[in-house]
Amino acid sequence: RVGAQEDIMFPLQMYGCISYLPTRLPTDKELQKCRYIDMTCESEWEPYSDSFQEYERQFRNINMETIENIRQTRQIGATASSDRRSEVDATTLANRLGVSHHISTATLKCTTQKSSRNITELFVRRVRTRQSPLRYPALNDWLYSDTLFSNVVSKPRNSTCAQLFCTSKKYLSLYPMKTKAEAGEQLNRFVTTTGIPLGILTDGAKEENLGRWNEVRKKFLLTQRDTEPHSPWQNKAEGEIGATKNHYRRIMDRKRVPEQLWDFGLEYTANLRRFIARPELEYRTPHEILNGDTPDISEYLNFEFYEWVKVYDPVSFPHHREHLGRWLGPAHDVGQALCYYVLKENGQVIARTSVRNLTQAELIDENEIRARADFDQNITTNIGTFDDEIINTIPNDEPEEAFPVTDTDPTETAAAPPDMTHGPDPLLQAEVILQHGDHAAIAKVKHRKRNSDGNLIGRKHKIPTLDSRIYVCEFADGEEIDVSYNTLAEHLYSQCDSEGNQYQIFQEVINHRRNKSAVDKADQMIRVGNKSSEKKRSPVGTSRWNGRMVAHPGYHYGTSRTQIQLKWPSTQKPIVSIQNPPLIGGPTTSSNARID
Repeated sequence: RVGAQEDIMFPLQMYGCISYLPTRLPTDKELQKCRYIDMTCESEWEPYSDSFQEYERQFRNINMETIENIRQTRQIGATASSDRRSEVDATTLANRLGVSHHISTATLKCTTQKSSRNITELFVRRVRTRQSPLRYPALNDWLYSDTLFSNVVSKPRNSTCAQLFCTSKKYLSLYPMKTKAEAGEQLNRFVTTTGIPLGILTDGAKEENLGRWNEVRKKFLLTQRDTEPHSPWQNKAEGEIGATKNHYRRIMDRKRVPEQLWDFGLEYTANLRRFIARPELEYRTPHEILNGDTPDISEYLNFEFYEWVKVYDPVSFPHHREHLGRWLGPAHDVGQALCYYVLKENGQVIARTSVRNLTQAELIDENEIRARADFDQNITTNIGTFDDEIINTIPNDEPEEAFPVTDTDPTETAAAPPDMTHGPDPLLQAEVILQHGDHAAIAKVKHRKRNSDGNLIGRKHKIPTLDSRIYVCEFADGEEIDVSYNTLAEHLYSQCDSEGNQYQIFQEVINHRRNKSAVDKADQMIRVGNKSSEKKRSPVGTSRWNGRMVAHPGYHYGTSRTQIQLKWPSTQKPIVSIQNPPLIGGPTTSSNARID
């Protein structure tokens, strides 16, 4: 035993604001060889002694100076916590699992123990039963998230925005919301339906850091990081939002879907993009890369978004039990597999499993055609209509900088130096392919660069090599770079031929259609008289074939793929209409080119 006069110190540790002495059960060897310390005082214990009251009384009249001295001398500089690991060593684990020591050591290194229990005392209450990190599968990837907004309130769900989640391997989920405050609930929905990621990265918005979002993050032990301000390209969800919108916009344009159904359309498109093979994933699907299993696409094979369908609804006699409707995608939260959302004539959306396509006889039947026309008219009244201007409107370009206002007489013109030239700047709003990170991307020339005093840097010169102007160019992800005039001119000339035509590389054809005025191959030759025959042509000035292609990545403006519409007139060379789709509710930019 150790005597009372010996100076012994026990190292205490901190758990938050609580100090404690770590203890454990001693081994048999320690019980035999270690020293014993009697920590009970030899004096008699008197819990009701007046000495305790006298000891506490000296702290009642403490002044602020003493408090300040205590604060300066006793501070916690930092706290840290290690990875959650079990206290079971490799030897004990080997005995419990019935494996060798080598295997148990490797098992501890390649597994986690986030919710291990080490109970060494008698039970005084029940143990905690909720172990959220163990209830759902773990995803071996980071999660990226951002909120997208629409200028149009959806019907009938009244959605104004949506929360998009994606991984680095293109797996994404999208959940419509009435307000952005619901972002925390959507994070909980993603984790409970998909799995727990390694961590999550957002742009630092309040709804993605505080409130319900923070509660869910702590509940599932998620590490969170924020992007740097004014750096949206660091969040992979930004690019997926643009790609998803452009994908749905093609569907919306082809099927003439009302704007108010954008929440159903984006949710359908986001779910569909999980199961599309990607070239960058060696033609595997994002679902397979993330989860490791082969996905099933049965629910997407028989119908197209906003397609005419017939739905079976058991109603009382004598009402007809089959009703006309529009298909709005799978209903994953209702019923079992192969349950779909269907838009009714009154604007309501129902979830049904008994849904079928229209037959060929129904497609050409006059009564059915009138019924579909009446259906569309009622949808226009109850929901809304498709707006052609969203797809086809070409905005007018406005000048980047207004002309300066001076007090001088406008009729008086000062003589310009012999080495200076004046006039409108042709480079403003031009699009040029520049190096952006590890790939080439199109940037738009926004404006001239100014110094700290607000004056333009450099000046225009009639000799190009002496032109010292600096321009600010912006990429689609928002990043801006400074480029000199000579560099811009060199890139622009290298991207055009001698006649000023610009070329783009096509990646794939995603859609095509034939006009009614096109002549079938079997009907192209007609007989004139008994012997001669000539080729039958379509009416002059009509477009027989229309196609939609996608520009090669790195040769289009925007994080999403550029849509290129091909029109083939009967007597002219093919004309390409290049459209850069906007956000929902915004304008498009387009240009025309001719294929030689």
